[in-house]
Amino acid sequence: MAYDTRLPLEEIRDYGRVTFHHRVNCSYLYSRVLFVGGGVAEIKELKDINDLKPAPYNPREISEKARDGLSASIFEFGDIGGIVWNRRTGNLVTGHQRVAVLREKGAKLITDNGTAYIDDPAGETFPVRIVDWNEQKEKAANVSANNPFIAGEFTDGLQDILKDLEEFDGFGELKFFDLQDETPDF
Repeated sequence: MAYDTRLPLEEIRDYGRVTFHHRVNCSYLYSRVLFVGGGVAEIKELKDINDLKPAPYNPREISEKARDGLSASIFEFGDIGGIVWNRRTGNLVTGHQRVAVLREKGAKLITDNGTAYIDDPAGETFPVRIVDWNEQKEKAANVSANNPFIAGEFTDGLQDILKDLEEFDGFGELKFFDLQDETPDF
């Protein structure tokens, strides 16, 4: 397998069929995907937060009141949408169900120089954010991460997307039928 030698080896992770490597510096992030055989497919460059464009088909919207709550949560806790672990208490703050599923599938925790991630047998990597919070802040972050009053809501674009996805292999496993049944036609 050919690697792009412009990046240090420690920034390359080999996941069998596809190899990912990332370089981060203060002003931008770029990614490349190296396919078996050495072919390189460019992924869009990120230079500015405005390069993170919302998908035009995204069927979610958020009310101003919920956005204010989400903003307060982000300001207070940072990103708590993934797997967050509190080093002070040893507790997961968020990601309980993700970790349980990954554990059942035989995933392993990898730690390296103060960072942590979960490596699953299928070759996916899940970063673990490590925080140092008192128990009260930990509990507040846990509740905020699951608070439906600071989450968005589906828009009328959802039904069209679900119709487009009906032939998707995981449609049933992802509970899209249930979502289709529970979401009214707008």
